[in-house]
Amino acid sequence: MKYVRILLVLAALLLIAVPVFAQEELGLSADDAALYQSAVENSATASSLSYSVDTLVSITGTGADGDVVIDVNAAGVIGEGMFSMLVTGALTAGGEEIPAELDVRVVENAGYIGLMGQYYSITPEDLGDMMDMAGSMMGDLPIDPEAMMEGDMSGMGDMSGMMGSMADMDPTEFVSMARLEDADGQAHFQLSLDYGAMFSNPEMAQMMQSVMQAQMGMMGDMGGAEITPEQLEAIMAQMGPMFENAVFTFDQYVDLESQTISRAVITIEFPFGMMNPETPEGNMSVSMDINLSGYGEAVSVEAPAESQPLMQLFGALMGGMPSM
Repeated sequence: MKYVRILLVLAALLLIAVPVFAQEELGLSADDAALYQSAVENSATASSLSYSVDTLVSITGTGADGDVVIDVNAAGVIGEGMFSMLVTGALTAGGEEIPAELDVRVVENAGYIGLMGQYYSITPEDLGDMMDMAGSMMGDLPIDPEAMMEGDMSGMGDMSGMMGSMADMDPTEFVSMARLEDADGQAHFQLSLDYGAMFSNPEMAQMMQSVMQAQMGMMGDMGGAEITPEQLEAIMAQMGPMFENAVFTFDQYVDLESQTISRAVITIEFPFGMMNPETPEGNMSVSMDINLSGYGEAVSVEAPAESQPLMQLFGALMGGMPSM
């Protein structure tokens, strides 16, 4: 389980670090960097857009449990006070296929979740009530979820080491960005991450160690097994060679006429077999293809004709759970 925890921390760090690094020029010319940043800003501030996401996740080489494949598609719109997402696809694990069907809508501050033909409604007040109910059932936690939602991260421990290491880090040592050949009026930008170089970076190692130490304190409070500083140092020393063949690329396509992002493709190949001698061929492959269109165009989302309050379902589920 300690390796699973490290992978989760790594994923969190990438979510924090990659968008930060993407703000740098990272080898782009001044003109290309200006075009890219303008497209990102135009896309982020658009009043509305339509989107579709094709996601394929494959985990192989895990032994007797068999491969895991997640093949899902999502599509919807985003507008002022409205949102929709329709998810279809399937999860295959252990030779069994589980259909994935989900319909999410937000209309005039009310949310709706559709599962197996039944819609459940939820309001902002319901969310607050659900958090209160969950908190009362789970007892005292080492972190305060409400404080975190308000931006107070003190419950995560001392994050100064992580932030200081990020400030000292030179992303050009392991992140690069290039403008590839244009096609059909689209400028093609590609950001690449060198895992081996990243894990060998002293500041990255220090940042991970700071986060892991904070996590160890939290897990200790919750009764979880701790990782000693010596174990963490040994694990970090192995990370560079272990993932030198891993791949992370983030391709983005900019419409040169509108200067907006029209497509983004995330590709990950992450061999994790060396972390467990029992599954030396273990590998995770992720492909996420996002298409964006209709910037600034009128969109609409309709509330379902019938729905029942999600609080009723949530209350029934929580009522059947033992107190922690």
